[in-house]
Amino acid sequence: MPVTHGIACSDACRPIAEKIAQLQLVALRNQGLHRAQRVIQPVMAVLLLAIGVWTVYTNPAWTEGWIFVAGGVVIGIALAFSSRRRRAT
Repeated sequence: MPVTHGIACSDACRPIAEKIAQLQLVALRNQGLHRAQRVIQPVMAVLLLAIGVWTVYTNPAWTEGWIFVAGGVVIGIALAFSSRRRRAT
């Protein structure tokens, strides 16, 4: 029997088939977000590092520049670990 975005063998299986179909749709949507994250994360790391280095270089007394540097380093490390884990699987 047809259900929303799927099929079920009986009325007893209908709720399970609907839940599985919903999970599949969510997984497909998340796949697009994962692709975007693989581009955005390195760009953000480089951008934060660049802003931090520029800020520290132009105004050494302003210690907040180091926050940008630290943020870029943290994002870069997270990117390295996540790409390493992705290659291992």
